[in-house]
Amino acid sequence: MLRNKSQGLNMHVSDFICQSIGRLKLSGYERYINGLLPDDSDLKLKHTEACVIIYPGSNRDGWWTCNDLINQLTERAIPIFERTHPNKIALFMFDNSSNHGAFADDALLVSRINMGDGTKMPLLRDGTKPDGSTHVMTYIDDKGLIKRCNACKKNKPDPKNPKCCATRILSAQSDFASQRSRIQEVIEAAGHMCIFYPKFHCELNYIESFWAEAKRVARLSCDYSFRGLKRTVPRALDSVGLIKIRRFARRSERFMSAYKLGLSRKAAAFAVKKYRSHRRIPEKVLEEFARD
Repeated sequence: MLRNKSQGLNMHVSDFICQSIGRLKLSGYERYINGLLPDDSDLKLKHTEACVIIYPGSNRDGWWTCNDLINQLTERAIPIFERTHPNKIALFMFDNSSNHGAFADDALLVSRINMGDGTKMPLLRDGTKPDGSTHVMTYIDDKGLIKRCNACKKNKPDPKNPKCCATRILSAQSDFASQRSRIQEVIEAAGHMCIFYPKFHCELNYIESFWAEAKRVARLSCDYSFRGLKRTVPRALDSVGLIKIRRFARRSERFMSAYKLGLSRKAAAFAVKKYRSHRRIPEKVLEEFARD
């Protein structure tokens, strides 16, 4: 008799890696020293590794959200980086998932503004006028504007009418145009930097190679029970050493170098494979493709 199909049980792993130490965590010696510190010491870290593993589900740990990522950054990733890399500035790099691109509740987003009189208005943070003065965003005087005109809905705004609707006017203001995502605000407030990879280019993000290798090891080691998976996953993550992580990073760097030379995706893949001993793709590769 066939068993009924279901989504089954699953695990969600969120981790950070870097080229200097591999997985972002304290070494054995650093964990030992951290454990000797009194609990009320300002130097003691609450967590000794950035990795967070949850078991998603409505009756389990819930679902991974932007708030979980913010907590991981503020309580784990940033403090651990600052402990392992004193007086250094981190560059956090993310792909374009919905959690990574989420905005704060009071972010200056035109889409959150209501134009109708008496309608519920979100509590947006104060805006900044061109002269530098602040402007309260919780109320908008009725000036006969609509929120979004038909031309802007079709992404064909009239260049001769820059004040066609509220969306067009506010989107052109520097405070709205420069609104950053929530994780970018948190990271930059801590004195570090944050960028996002281009969409649909996982080859540029070397943590994708890390996940692939960890999954390969997990498949080989797991007995395909959930209890066995819970034991296997942490070991699989630790099995990907610093040397491999640096190889993955160099491969991503070669892809970036190839794209900077103007190569197509197919040509870049060929060049990355051919020049795997290089940190970047040499410009002579253009001559090779020109001859072909």
